[in-house]
Amino acid sequence: ICVRYNILTSSTDVVLLWLLLPEYGMMGYFISFTVTHLVNFLLSLRLLLKTTGETIAFHCPALSAAAVLASAWGAGYFASPVASVLTYLLMLGSLLCLFQVTGREDLLWLRGLIRKK
Repeated sequence: ICVRYNILTSSTDVVLLWLLLPEYGMMGYFISFTVTHLVNFLLSLRLLLKTTGETIAFHCPALSAAAVLASAWGAGYFASPVASVLTYLLMLGSLLCLFQVTGREDLLWLRGLIRKK
């Protein structure tokens, strides 16, 4: 099934690039990249949830998307790339904790990733 998904999204990528690249240049590439990777992610997530029987409540992705958009908006006020990235990361982490999208277990996992050498 994963191979099928990859063939589908790769074919879609080729078609979108063929249509968008001549007219929109790099923006067409970014649109194609975003659309095909999002489709692949959603199809793979759907399969994973179906296979495991797990569910995802609507509020988790909705609050996550709101946190990403708010963080990107806040980071856009800084001209310095370093300040922009730091602002984005701090705002995103804070909002995800505030919205209770991430919990203690997630933070411990992240700390474990950072500490590994």
